[in-house]
Amino acid sequence: MKTKINPSEWYTMQDLVKRRMFPWSKSYSSIKNFVISDRKTKNILKATITGSGNGTKYHIKGENIINFVRAFESGEVRFKN
Repeated sequence: MKTKINPSEWYTMQDLVKRRMFPWSKSYSSIKNFVISDRKTKNILKATITGSGNGTKYHIKGENIINFVRAFESGEVRFKN
């Protein structure tokens, strides 16, 4: 079952984990690594990152999540473990 993603809504990292928006990943740390790796490469997610250390907050717009999932599933985006 795929999660419905509203293209105009902003999502947090916890939303990505709880709603399983990246079906191939289940943990907060792995999703965080995808967001950070994406920012260093193609920046499809266009994450807004505020704060530092344990207070770092990530916000991602729904339309960018949809684009990222499409690109990942088509093989356009790949990350090394």
